[in-house]
Amino acid sequence: MKFLLYAIASILITGCAKPVSPAETNNKFSGTWVNQSYIDTVAHYTKADLFRTIKLPFALQIETLNDSVLMLHNGFETYRVNYRYQTDTLQIPTMQITMLYDSVSNSLSDNKNNHWKKVTPTENTEAYIQSLNKILLAGNYKLLNNSTDDEIQFEASGKINGWLGATIYRLCIAGDCLHEFAFKGNTMVMHFKNDDTRYYGWQFIGDTLYMNQILPMYEMNNQKHKRLPTFTLLKQQP
Repeated sequence: MKFLLYAIASILITGCAKPVSPAETNNKFSGTWVNQSYIDTVAHYTKADLFRTIKLPFALQIETLNDSVLMLHNGFETYRVNYRYQTDTLQIPTMQITMLYDSVSNSLSDNKNNHWKKVTPTENTEAYIQSLNKILLAGNYKLLNNSTDDEIQFEASGKINGWLGATIYRLCIAGDCLHEFAFKGNTMVMHFKNDDTRYYGWQFIGDTLYMNQILPMYEMNNQKHKRLPTFTLLKQQP
């Protein structure tokens, strides 16, 4: 009888125990990591068509959801994969990826020559997007092709301030957002308060940001869409 009571108590305690999060284990890989190698490559690239030229790695950001599942961001989609780890080594068997943890720099390296940096998770957009926004576009600008000194701000978070009706922007890194245009250059998508979505090509010449509105190929082939793209010049402010 006493043995039966102990058994029942053990089952109840085990059943009521909360799931163990990565932070509560010795998982050195827990948290959010961005592909620092890719970000560094983009930061030192000078060509106008950088996202079509630089090879896209298998992931730009990884997040541990628990001790066996990762969330991967590859620039145009997000998906989950299973992983396993032991001490300083992490493996993603389905992708043949092996990562090593460096305790000195608190960073990761993988067998695809990528180096990963741990970051604080962000609420509104992916951490790697914020990093790319910061080094490529974020800043304060003055509108040049206008009689007024309109000031426009692109935040690293993806928010836009001062552009009439615009709310957020997102750089086109991969997927349809990048490849569905006849325009060959850097592109971004901008969202407006009236649910309007517009695409822009962009390029820096000196400290001036040249932006022109572009249309996806399916719209250019539609006889109803024959409007000319708008052209905007923005002077970057110190």
